[in-house]
Amino acid sequence: MPLNLDELQAVNEAVNAAVTYTPDLEKYRRPDWWEDALEAGAAGDCEDYAIAKLRKLLALGWQREQLKVGLCYVETGEYHCVLVVTCDGEDWVLDNRQSLPARWELLPYKWDRFYLLGERRWRKLV
Repeated sequence: MPLNLDELQAVNEAVNAAVTYTPDLEKYRRPDWWEDALEAGAAGDCEDYAIAKLRKLLALGWQREQLKVGLCYVETGEYHCVLVVTCDGEDWVLDNRQSLPARWELLPYKWDRFYLLGERRWRKLV
């Protein structure tokens, strides 16, 4: 699927607006639980936002090979999860901390690993 920034922005904004950030310990009473935030009462943490965006894009016809889950460290040193979409050779990040999709290399994150949906495996960055 070719780059459609308008669609990526719409999905990012819709999920960010619909979901209330809620840590896993508060919501699930466990330290780390991954769930689609929209299917889990419109509340969740970063990976829950990423899963909701992933499912929305798949429903819109985006290919699994274009989508990956990215794990990184943010400016504060906290671990963070985002959805990364590859289009026309560029990776775009859909992030609950950002209103607009951003090219991954322009964000001030230290990238750790990606889950490649098309390959069903994690790839650690060096």
